[in-house]
Amino acid sequence: MSKYIKKIKGAKGEKTALRYLKKLGYKIIERNFLCKTGEIDIIAYDHKNEELLFVEVRFRQSGIDDAIASINYNKQLRIIKAARYYLLINPEYSESFTRFDVIALSHDPQNKWEIKHILDAFRT
Repeated sequence: MSKYIKKIKGAKGEKTALRYLKKLGYKIIERNFLCKTGEIDIIAYDHKNEELLFVEVRFRQSGIDDAIASINYNKQLRIIKAARYYLLINPEYSESFTRFDVIALSHDPQNKWEIKHILDAFRT
C-alpha cells in the first residue's frame, strides 16, 4: 500500500474515531498534537469522569488485533512524553486526571468500521 493511500485511510480512521468520541460525549480539545517528543492523535476531555484523554488511533486493514499490537512500548513512551509536554504548556489541565486510551479500527467484510475502544490502555 502506498504512503498516500495509508495517509488517506488513516485520516478516515481518525475522523471515525472523532465521531465515536463525540457520541460518547467527550469534548475534543485538539487533534494531531505534535511536538519534538512525539504526536498525540486526539486530546479530549471526559466531563463525566473529569479526565483528560490522550487518544492513540490505529487503523489496520488486517484487523483490530493487529492495530492494537502495533502500539508497542516505545510508541507508548513517545505518547507519554508528548502528553507531559502538552500538560506543561497547557497549565489549565495540569491538575486534571489523565488517561491514555486507544481506539483501534478496522473494516469488516462488508466494509463497515469495526471499532474497539480500550480505556486506560497504558499508564505512565
